[in-house]
This record gives sequence, structure tokens and C-alpha cells, in this order.
Amino acid sequence: PAPAAAASAAPAKAHGGAASADPSNPAFYRLHIAPLFERSCVSCHKPAKHKGGLRMDSYEQLMRGGDDGAALIPGDPKSSEILRRLRLPASDDDSMPSDGDKPFAPEEIQMLEHWIAAGAKNG
Repeated sequence: PAPAAAASAAPAKAHGGAASADPSNPAFYRLHIAPLFERSCVSCHKPAKHKGGLRMDSYEQLMRGGDDGAALIPGDPKSSEILRRLRLPASDDDSMPSDGDKPFAPEEIQMLEHWIAAGAKNG
């Protein structure tokens, strides 16, 4: 029985386990938030092209912010610029994502908001 238990535990750990659905879990960024940024943000916020001085290709770069200051304030979603921009109408110049990248669905914005509210951890 011990080898089977070890084998079943390995995939759960690789995916962050059941607790990874909790936005306060450090694995939440890697499993849920980073893929959204990769899909919709990194094409304009990467080393070769970082609009507004903001890079989003890594957690460390995201937390550095850009020309307009912090992209997000851990624990304070209401003051986080990224959420404001994601919620703007597509016709607004500050709306993100721009350049035809896939916009965030309302539930994805809510997931990002919960992550920020929980402290925007990464691990």
C-alpha cells in the first residue's frame, strides 16, 4: 500500500494539491494566475516589449510595477491598477489587454481579485 500512496501523492503535489484552489496558497499564482497573464498580458509586457515599463513574464517583474507605479497592491484589490484596467471598457485607452489579446472573463478577474486580496503570494 505504501508505494501506491506515494504514487498518488506525487501528482497532487505536482499540481499543488487540493489547497491550490485557495488564493492564499502560494501555488495559486503558478497554477491559476500566471497562465492568465501568459495568455493575455505577456505579449506586451515581456523583456523585448514592456509597455508602460511593466513586465509580467515573472512574479518578480510583476511586483516591481511599471511607469505608473505598482500594478497591484497585495491585500488591497481596490487599489490595484491591474484590476481597474481589466474592468475598463475595451474602448478606453487604458483598458487591458489591448492589441487583440484575449480579454479576461469576469470569473478570471474575480479570481485575480481574490488572489490579490489574499496577499498575492507566490511560491
